[in-house]
Amino acid sequence: MSWEDVLDEIEGRLARVEEGLGTGRLDVSGFGLPEGLGALPAELRPRAQRALAKGRVLEIELEALRKRTVAALSRGRSAPRTPAVYVDRRV
Repeated sequence: MSWEDVLDEIEGRLARVEEGLGTGRLDVSGFGLPEGLGALPAELRPRAQRALAKGRVLEIELEALRKRTVAALSRGRSAPRTPAVYVDRRV
């Protein structure tokens, strides 16, 4: 596997996360660099830096989404509804 292949994979994963943020269907899985890849060639450094920057932006967006989700779920649990009670006083 070459650095070009790795960057293609990273960019594809980032695009899927970005799309998932828009549709609400996220599938984020772990990723690691293959062994024996060697140093990043200088000509690919700008591409790798763009992918890193995009990844950081998406990470911030995912964290914000996580916090909003936790807050929404917490609101649902913290305010249980008391069932309505009707008492007929006519006897």
